Parts: sequence; C-alpha cells; structure tokens
Amino acid sequence: MSTTTEVAEIPTAAVPIAHPLADKDIESFGTWKQWRTAWDETKDPKRLLGLLQFGFDVSSETDDEASERVRFYLDLADKYNSVENFGERDECFEFGTDPLPCKMSLRQRKRFISRKAFDVLCTRFFRNTNGPNEPPSWARLVTMPEAFEKLLWFLRPDEWNTSIPNLSDIGHKHESSRHLQVATEFAYALWKFSFEQMISDRRPELTCLVVGLGREGDLLQEDLPVESAEIAELERIVLRRVLWDGENHRRPKTVEEACALGSRPARTLLQLRVIVKECARLAKIRELKRTKAETDREIQNLQ
Repeated sequence: MSTTTEVAEIPTAAVPIAHPLADKDIESFGTWKQWRTAWDETKDPKRLLGLLQFGFDVSSETDDEASERVRFYLDLADKYNSVENFGERDECFEFGTDPLPCKMSLRQRKRFISRKAFDVLCTRFFRNTNGPNEPPSWARLVTMPEAFEKLLWFLRPDEWNTSIPNLSDIGHKHESSRHLQVATEFAYALWKFSFEQMISDRRPELTCLVVGLGREGDLLQEDLPVESAEIAELERIVLRRVLWDGENHRRPKTVEEACALGSRPARTLLQLRVIVKECARLAKIRELKRTKAETDREIQNLQ
C-alpha cells in the first residue's frame, strides 16, 4: 500500500505575476479649476459625492480660488437639512447601493449631495486644526470680503425668529449630528474672532450668530466689550422676533414688552443698557474727581 500523498498543483492563473495596480496610470486633479470642470461635466450622483470628498485636497493657485472653493461648498450646503428645498416631489428611481440608498427621488439625491458638502465643510474648513496659541486655521479665509459675506449669508437667521436654519438638527439621523456640533462651534468662534483687529468692524453683523446660538448672555462678558453698534443690532433682532403673547404670535412693540414675553435676547439687551449707562456714570464721576483733585492742587499752589 502506497503512503505517498499527492499534492495538487496550483493553477498558474491563480498566482498573479504583478499587482493589477502596478502598471495602472493614475492621475489626480492638480488644480481647483480642473476640479470645477469635472464637477460641471458630471451628472452621476456617486461621482459628484466622490468629487466633494476630495475637493479641498486639490490646490488653489490664488487666494481668490481658495475663497471660491469655500463659497462654492457653502452654496451647495445651503438648506441641506430639508428635502423641501430641492424641487418638487418626484418619483423614486433605482440608483444603486451605498453610499446612496437603492431607491431615492431626484430631490432626495440632491439633498444627499448637499448634506455631503456640509459634512466636508465641517471636516475640512469649519474645524480649527491649529493650536490654542495660534490664529484659527480658517482665519485667513474669513478675512477675505467675498468669503466673509458668503459665511454671513450661510449663517443667516430665520426670517421669523433668531434661530440659524443651517445649524438646525432637523432631519439629522446620522453622524452629521457630530458635524453639526463642529459647525456650531465654528459660528461661535467666528463671533469671538470678530473681536480681533482683522474683522472687528464686522462685529455688529455677527451679533445674530451669538443670539442664534442661544448664547446672547456672552455679550455680558467683561473681556468682550460691546459697543453701541452691537447694542443697536441686538435691539433690531429683539424687535424682529415673533413671540407668543398668550393670544397671538406677533412681533413685540418694545424691548420691555419682548422681555415680559420671555425673550432672553431682550433681557440681555436691557442688562446691557443698564451696564452701559452705569459705566458711563461711574466714568464721569471718576473724571470729575480727577479734575477736582487737579483743581485743588492748583489752588493750593496759588495760595
């Protein structure tokens, strides 16, 4: 009886001679212009998602292109959290598998792409990647006028109240809740950054951010001096917001009435008015005391 064990030969075809990527020509988009051309020519939703994923990895040859990239992503991400913003209701069609669900209507696809733009903004722009003793990583771009105006537009408050629609968690069911937190932290950091010299002249316009985030109480911080223009902007915000008076929803006639109806921004505004008035009174007293002391010394020297 033979004890020899025969070993089956491995087919030559099962052992690749070279890796399939070894001789593969791979090219990437070198510039933002090339990326935009690819975007404009692409209609497939999955390819659009892929382009959005690495849009911040291509080089921008000028500051204008860097600004354009941020503005383009902000345009795409606007109103990402509501399918109602992407056209009329339509039928669902088969579009394949993940990352897009098997069945998705045209406007649902558009919303999915818009939400992807928002997520990329959060990971590649809104998130500060610099250390605590450095300017924010987004500082240079927000000082560019066109980029700053687009950010103000993206973070605009609701027409009827002080909330910021693009920072709302309505419709969020996935990891974008984490991205939403990043965007919210960015909006607050942008307001704090407005106290720096680079964009200090835009502080009144950013008052809506701290109010929209529900952090209007931070306007009372001693190390963040609030000026008259910001107080005037806060009053405009208070009187624009629709409140419930027990019978109807309406805008308040006065700041005091808004405070009585439960408006926290109105309460902060009244506190600011008292602080400004009292600070001015105390400063006047100190000035008069200093002047009196100087006058008394002069009189004493003349006697």
